[in-house]
Amino acid sequence: MKFRWSDGTTDVVKARFEPDPQHYFRPPGTYGRRFNYESRFVILPAYWPETRLGLSWWPWEMEWREAIARRVQVQWKSMRAYLCWRRDRYIKEHPQTPPPAEAILMVDLYLTPPPRQHPWEPQGPFERPLARWRPEAEHPAGRLPVEVCIDPSKEVFEWVPERSEW
Repeated sequence: MKFRWSDGTTDVVKARFEPDPQHYFRPPGTYGRRFNYESRFVILPAYWPETRLGLSWWPWEMEWREAIARRVQVQWKSMRAYLCWRRDRYIKEHPQTPPPAEAILMVDLYLTPPPRQHPWEPQGPFERPLARWRPEAEHPAGRLPVEVCIDPSKEVFEWVPERSEW
């Protein structure tokens, strides 16, 4: 999660379930419901192509953009609710700080090394923005109140159509 203020300052707040690439197993706990809620947002971005992480474009760029936009189109209500909850929690924990102008849903990705590589060292995390919610921004007619990131390297966002135009 990234918060940004109108003056350009930012603060990144890591999720409770930040992965440990050295240990894939995580014992079940009382936060299972929240874990499942958060993981629903990142299932598709978890398969981000390796070339994309290296900031080089890949041949299926448009298809990938469409897939991410469809994900936001389908899950925008839960994304907005989650971003609003995290923002409200941040405000409560930082009472001296003004409310952020935007909340960005970030995904941390790790590249898994090939089998039998020694030493076994995953690369990452590679932070990628997925969606943005700006509480004070008025979204255009026919567009959703949550924007999709169309260029992660430059953090360029675009309003998502209410109905599929992709």
